[in-house]
Amino acid sequence: MESYNTEYKECMPKPQQMKAEIVSFLNSNNGGTIFLGVDDNGDPIIYESEAHRKKLYKEWEETLMNWIATAFRPEVTGLVMIEPNEIPFKISVSAGVNKPYYYTDGDGFNSKGIYIRTGSSKRKASDEEVRRMMNRHIANSFDGEMSIIIMQG
Repeated sequence: MESYNTEYKECMPKPQQMKAEIVSFLNSNNGGTIFLGVDDNGDPIIYESEAHRKKLYKEWEETLMNWIATAFRPEVTGLVMIEPNEIPFKISVSAGVNKPYYYTDGDGFNSKGIYIRTGSSKRKASDEEVRRMMNRHIANSFDGEMSIIIMQG
């Protein structure tokens, strides 16, 4: 059953929809898992042949690997793990620490690519939610910097 951290898809959604799903998990507190090739109950789709399933899984893997390298900001390498040899196809997304995460379509930074999880679905983040994520990120980066105290004596 779909939940706050589990999403089921029969096939690869349109690029913007799929990127938004991934971003919503990156911006969540716990991350999540997207299963491709399953029905709404989480049962694997039966394909016309094993060769057809393997071909689809290979296409999905190539598309996702390209996106991981180019379509998300900040960098998501290591946060999105693809498991194309699993049945169903599994995408594990860790919650990122450099929020807000967003997807790009050649536009640079803009809030249209920032999504969050609400219950078992994604939605566009409000301006206030984006501000909160940015403020938390700034606070966390200050906490992580080392302070050097010079004592004169």
